[in-house]
Amino acid sequence: MATIHYVTQTTLRLYEVPADAALDRFKPHGTELLYGEAFAVEHTKGDMALGRSLVDGYEGWVLTRGLKSAQAQDGAPKTMRACKLYAPIYAAPDVKGRVLGSIPFGGRALRDDTTDTQNGYVREVLSGGWVRLDHFDAEEEAADGHEHGDVPPTQKTVGKAISTAQIFMGCPYVYGGRSPAGIDCSALVQLAFAAHGAALPRDSGPQRVFLAKAGALCVDFDSLRIDASAESADHEPRALDIVFFPGHVGMMVNNTQILHATGHGMKVCIEDIVDVEQRYTAEAKAKGSSRGITALRRFVR
Repeated sequence: MATIHYVTQTTLRLYEVPADAALDRFKPHGTELLYGEAFAVEHTKGDMALGRSLVDGYEGWVLTRGLKSAQAQDGAPKTMRACKLYAPIYAAPDVKGRVLGSIPFGGRALRDDTTDTQNGYVREVLSGGWVRLDHFDAEEEAADGHEHGDVPPTQKTVGKAISTAQIFMGCPYVYGGRSPAGIDCSALVQLAFAAHGAALPRDSGPQRVFLAKAGALCVDFDSLRIDASAESADHEPRALDIVFFPGHVGMMVNNTQILHATGHGMKVCIEDIVDVEQRYTAEAKAKGSSRGITALRRFVR
């Protein structure tokens, strides 16, 4: 039976296989866990644990030193989601206090009903340190390992997600990253939507499918599937669209510019969609396809 543990490091890499002692190396997976996220441990092998992220379902191996079990007096502790790039963990409830660590955007601070609150700070269960309440979303959710408050995306949600994603502007691109220290394209979309109650899958392919099932107007160029409600003039990207390319995704901030975490510029940035499409079209033509943009997802209400 799986046991729920919580991440105690700023980020914790997920691996496909445990450490190979002879080669002293890991085979990295395409994602990482954030501080305070829940991980269901199935079994352990040496200093590695096999399990599943209870945020987005990713399975793999993690180092056990980055996990800790936690239990509140009335069951699962509550969590607060970090809404700043980093939320410092202090040794004392004082802005001048020693910093023990940090919780990245989207990570969780754990607390229970008996947790002390002083001067706008609250004691964090996993670290025993203190975090500022204004570094976290006001609403609390039970930390039983599952996303709470999941709501179907709407046009308004997309607009808020795009605004939120801009907090990552200039952060480096790292494949598999989910934090300001390094983030990839689908993680940027996932974290931005999660901040507004919509729990999207981790990767761009499943995100494309999820948004279609969630009610988005769909234009799929690679399969020639276009919703009957989509006029021909709507086949080009416009403001608030989620745009998909082969292995890539971004969000339109207006009718001509896309916000994305890109391996081309190696950072989170806003670019002209024409330039991005030209790059992907050139790659697509080299592989026998005709268009860089593979799909659009658009919420009209």
